[in-house]
Amino acid sequence: MAKRPLSLRKHLIWILLIKLIVIVALRVTYFPRLQDQHLPQDLFPSPPSSALVKESS
Repeated sequence: MAKRPLSLRKHLIWILLIKLIVIVALRVTYFPRLQDQHLPQDLFPSPPSSALVKESS
């Protein structure tokens, strides 16, 4: 008994599902969330301690 070929609709659904999985995997792997990239302490760095010592003396 020969296998029935997949219809065009099923081919397109499989292609779209695979593309979606690849896009999500690439985004998770290579593009972390912006909150993880820019933490509050990174946005406002504290002044160096040597500058504080010069000002106080």
